[in-house]
Amino acid sequence: MRAFAAKYKTTITNVALEALDVDDDPERGFREALVILLKLNPEPTLVEKMFQATDARVCSASELGSHIRSQEIFDHLRACVEDGRSSGGPAKPTHGVGVILYNMYNTDFRLIDVIPVTFSASHIHLHGRGDILADWEESLFRRLNEGILE
Repeated sequence: MRAFAAKYKTTITNVALEALDVDDDPERGFREALVILLKLNPEPTLVEKMFQATDARVCSASELGSHIRSQEIFDHLRACVEDGRSSGGPAKPTHGVGVILYNMYNTDFRLIDVIPVTFSASHIHLHGRGDILADWEESLFRRLNEGILE
């Protein structure tokens, strides 16, 4: 699942920022996360075709399951932002968004991957995210399910 996520890092990042509307509320990522439900494709030939996205939605901390687990997700996101701040560089992150990839359709084992997306104040109000701005869900499904890499 991590290799799949790595292939779609740009798409996932852009969709997460749009879905959580960080332009209007940069702090929202510390209260809610983007959850993308995936289904394992039978006999995939390429990493980018390994999963099919079946649903995506923004969930509050209470909707993510146990309080302890959801708190871990948001604590991890805050830690990633702090690590980015201390590592230096011109665009130190000030905020973040959590993305949870979840394969809930496999009854033998359920795969989960939590991806922290950090961004700086300079990334807020960025324009030019292309068709992501129009309809983030449609864009996400089209890109992930058709194997479109950015």
